[in-house]
Amino acid sequence: MKNLLLLLAVGGLLTIQACKDDEPIDNGGGDTTQASNTDLLIGGDWLMEDGVIVPPVEVDILGTKVTISSYFDLLGALNGGAPGECQKDNLMLFHADSTVDLDEGATKCDSADPQVQDGGEWYFANNETQLAFTSFPYDPLQEERVLDITELSKTMLKLEMDYRFGLPTGGDSTDHVIKLDFKNVR
Repeated sequence: MKNLLLLLAVGGLLTIQACKDDEPIDNGGGDTTQASNTDLLIGGDWLMEDGVIVPPVEVDILGTKVTISSYFDLLGALNGGAPGECQKDNLMLFHADSTVDLDEGATKCDSADPQVQDGGEWYFANNETQLAFTSFPYDPLQEERVLDITELSKTMLKLEMDYRFGLPTGGDSTDHVIKLDFKNVR
């Protein structure tokens, strides 16, 4: 009889624990819902905090070869200005209709540019492990890009893309990885 009572008690505890595991997790503030990746993207104003080129790339700027490891420095070099200063306050804005905009922020690269520029469309690829753009807003060539998502949360978006640069002397090209870290400032 004691064995039966012990077995029932252990079984009851396991049942209670199993039910407990099915309960939603409270992530703070009483919100127990799990946001979808789409909700996370469209719920943010994404400011690029950092951009790194691995390995650094050598570019030719008006006949001078320069080694660049920062994505902001690359954007500045391509725009012929300071190291990407005017891009540092830009925001990438995702919309529920799969469009994306680039807000120029307070500091514009060209005062004649519109405040908000069309960034094409975005969509998830490969079981939501990649983010694809018909015209990536941070690509000076505004080409279609597919980036790997290395982190996506309410506060952070980290992306990586393979990129092939042509050598300044022409001919061959070099392969690099560009890592972009965005922070939600909304």
